[in-house]
Parts: sequence; C-alpha cells; structure tokens
Amino acid sequence: MDTVSDRHLKVTVMTTEDGRAIRYDSDGRKLCAGIVKHTGQPCMLPAMSKQDVCQHHGGKSSGPKRAARLKLLDLIEPALATLAREMASTTNKPADRIRAAENILDRAGVSRVHTIETDDARALLMMKIEEARAQAEQTVQDMSKELESNEQAGEAAEEAAADRERE
Repeated sequence: MDTVSDRHLKVTVMTTEDGRAIRYDSDGRKLCAGIVKHTGQPCMLPAMSKQDVCQHHGGKSSGPKRAARLKLLDLIEPALATLAREMASTTNKPADRIRAAENILDRAGVSRVHTIETDDARALLMMKIEEARAQAEQTVQDMSKELESNEQAGEAAEEAAADRERE
C-alpha cells in the first residue's frame, strides 16, 4: 500500500492480486480509474458505487452493469453444483451440509421459517398415533392368522401321521 499526495488530496494506492492499482482518497472512497484527456493525469473524482470509474468516464453506462450481471448468471450453475456436492458429501461436517442445503433452498425461494400452531401439532400427533395404532392392529391380525394357519397345518400333519400309523 502506497500513499501519494496529489496537490490537496492524499491518495492511497492498493495493488490487487492481478496487479491492478486501486486508488482511494483520504476519506477512504475509491477513486476513478479513468484518465483526464487534457492533462493525462488520473481522474481524482470518486468512482461510482460498485464501479471502477466516475460518471464522466462511463460509470453511468449500462454495459458494465449488464456484463457484471451476465458474469454472475454464468456463476450460478457452478455454485449450485458446488453446494450440491458439499451437501451430499459425507466427509463434511453436518453443519456444513446443512448450510449448503439452506443456501440451495434460499436460492430456490423456500423459506427456512415454518411455524406450527400447537393445535396443528396436536392434530398431526394424534393422526400419527392413530396410524401407528391401526398398523399395530393389522400386524396383530396378520400374526394371529399366520398362527391359526400354522396350527391348522400342524393339526393336519398330526392327523396324517396318525392315519399312517393306523394303516
């Protein structure tokens, strides 16, 4: 990080990983990356929000904004694929998988907040209890039928053995 005084304005220059120099004024605002034509000096106006240049050097044009939107759209599918891999991975912590699932649901527009009224919860619980009770009764009936058929088969086998002994 270099600090350069330019007339009345103190400018701080930071270099990004890709080698681009980003200038900031003494108030910490990002400065325009454009060059003033008649002086050949860097523009000293603040860059527009989320832009590299001021309004005089193309900050109001829709081209860069559209390009940025398209770039983000191109990143959606790879990001979702990464989230899906994280969610399905068994080597990751459960909290990481839950966070990945929540991100996917957020992007799909599914709300994480669900409210259940106590009356609804009771009704749901009673329904589940009735289903379990009905299933248990059906299992008991099936087992008693099987037991009866086994007993009948055993009686038939005993009768057949007795008939063989008589002969």
